[in-house]
Amino acid sequence: MRIGIALNLKKNKQRLVEEFVTCLQELNIPYCYQSQSQDFDILVCFGGDGTTLYYGRRYAGVVPIITVNAGTVGFLSQILPKRADFLNALTRLQNLDYKIKNCSLLQVKDTDVVAVNEMFICNAYRGNTVTVSAYLNDQFLCKHTGDGLIISTPVGSTAYSLSCNGSVLLADTNCFYLNPISTIGASNQIVYKDSDTLKLELSNNACLYADGILQDVTFIDNKVEIVKLPQTLQLITLKNDFFEKLRKIGRVE
Repeated sequence: MRIGIALNLKKNKQRLVEEFVTCLQELNIPYCYQSQSQDFDILVCFGGDGTTLYYGRRYAGVVPIITVNAGTVGFLSQILPKRADFLNALTRLQNLDYKIKNCSLLQVKDTDVVAVNEMFICNAYRGNTVTVSAYLNDQFLCKHTGDGLIISTPVGSTAYSLSCNGSVLLADTNCFYLNPISTIGASNQIVYKDSDTLKLELSNNACLYADGILQDVTFIDNKVEIVKLPQTLQLITLKNDFFEKLRKIGRVE
């Protein structure tokens, strides 16, 4: 087993990384830095959930990922930023004492636009409404006019969608989730199978964000098709503390 180390360069965590490397050396585990070599079996990310999103998009279907929480809540992290947790996690990785969750990702069909958390449709002129008509497997599903529409993965159900009163889904659930935002009229949140094809018809001036990043997507006839990426995000799980994290932010009692 060879560990790859990936850093969020915006976070000054050099001492933390040095402590982690010391633990690797004590356990005689080979390692490299992701920026210098791609020859590794497991990628350990240092940062918050945003760091996991970045490397998750890049390494989906390539290698499993685990994150050291150098952020805040860290829904996607499994390792605490302290020596004892480093040694425990590395020993378990060394002994293959872990599980892998295969998480579905979103893709704009026939493009390289991919989202780990969510895609968001809104009006390019923020403050104006957007109208979205959704078709599931070519059957009309719903039509919403409002601030926008979130198409969330289960991993993303604890991100933007949750702040918009969305439901929480377990990360390896095989589904996606529609969450309309501040709509005029009825507002129905809908869960659908990740194997389904979602087609959206959009009003003029619509734009698309993937994981919070504005995408340069050309809407032909104001339409876009969103599907499941063939590759999955492989998240290494060492402990089942998901509901504990939800309690920490007051989402469950």
